[in-house]
Amino acid sequence: MGQLTDPPTLDDWCDEAYRATFSAVRGLVRNDAVAEELAQDVLVRAIERWTAVQAMENSVGWAVRVGINLARSRFRRLGAETRAYVRWRGSESAPSAETAALQPDDAAVVWKAIRDLPHRQRVAVVLSIVEDQPLADVAAELECSYSSAREHARRGRRALAADLIQFGDDDR
Repeated sequence: MGQLTDPPTLDDWCDEAYRATFSAVRGLVRNDAVAEELAQDVLVRAIERWTAVQAMENSVGWAVRVGINLARSRFRRLGAETRAYVRWRGSESAPSAETAALQPDDAAVVWKAIRDLPHRQRVAVVLSIVEDQPLADVAAELECSYSSAREHARRGRRALAADLIQFGDDDR
């Protein structure tokens, strides 16, 4: 019969959950400070529910999922703020000479294209390509079959390729 192990201490769990959440969320937001803030928010939520979290079969996976959901909420909020700003400024305002001279670097363009993907494709692309996680882990995170996770990753890669080719054509 298998040996029972003691549940992790809060400190040990927080260390493991923080590392896993930070890594996954950083792949989505591509900003260390934002990823750190989101990972810390996850720990606060976990501590508030520690009895329930401690009893979970995969509590670190729960933490990663909460972190991804917080990142999604952040993207939605930033999108709404951007749309509101554009409406407020109006479409007739031309960019200043200083703003027009600023060109986004390639990484910013790629990450914007990733952020624009549908959620499941974005998660599949970030986890499988950026974080180099096996598709089985991606499927577990997305709570879908292996073949569905593979399809989400494939569609995400195709959409990225199309967006980035279009961006390159716009630059000419």
